[in-house]
Amino acid sequence: MKFYNQSKYTKEYYKIINSRKNRDLDSEIYYEKHHIIPLCLGGSNKKENLVRLTPREHYLCHKLLLRMVKTPKHRTKMAYAILKMGVGVNRQKIANSKDYEMIRTKLKKYLTGKNNPFYGKKHSKKNLKLFSENGKKFYGRLASSWGRGSNLDNNEYVFVSPDGNQSIVRAGICDFCEKNGLHRGSIMKMAKRGSGVTKNGWAVVLRKKR
Repeated sequence: MKFYNQSKYTKEYYKIINSRKNRDLDSEIYYEKHHIIPLCLGGSNKKENLVRLTPREHYLCHKLLLRMVKTPKHRTKMAYAILKMGVGVNRQKIANSKDYEMIRTKLKKYLTGKNNPFYGKKHSKKNLKLFSENGKKFYGRLASSWGRGSNLDNNEYVFVSPDGNQSIVRAGICDFCEKNGLHRGSIMKMAKRGSGVTKNGWAVVLRKKR
């Protein structure tokens, strides 16, 4: 694969993929669909590019992908993918692959079919419009707070570095940006969206607004 390096991470990744391709699936275990070559790297939805992984295996493979890709552009995409996997319900941090597997398995069990409280229902056009308007108001207020600077240190953020390390910043967001060479203006734009990835591969998501 032209996007991948020849490191130990690439070898480990394909070792996992190849060993899981032809295994018998246990009906009692929850599996997730994984694109061997990610869609953002030109992969497809064809059967030969898909493999069923446990949530833990899925999380581990995405951490390996982050270390496998060659260019900053692709590391940015992989960082954003693992960032989205690494933030759980109510945006709390998922510390590791075991936590991710536990949360995903429970969600699958409790929110599937008739167990889902919204089962068989649909949102009305009125509610969909309301959701949209409330979202715009929320992110508008968030952007304003960054502009004033008064509430910068009152929120919690999850940052993921280009090499996959996660940091929760509860205070001193400006100091964190300065220490790690992050542009405050770029971070502000990401905060407005709720999440984002910088040009140098850092990913950030708002974890909790205080």
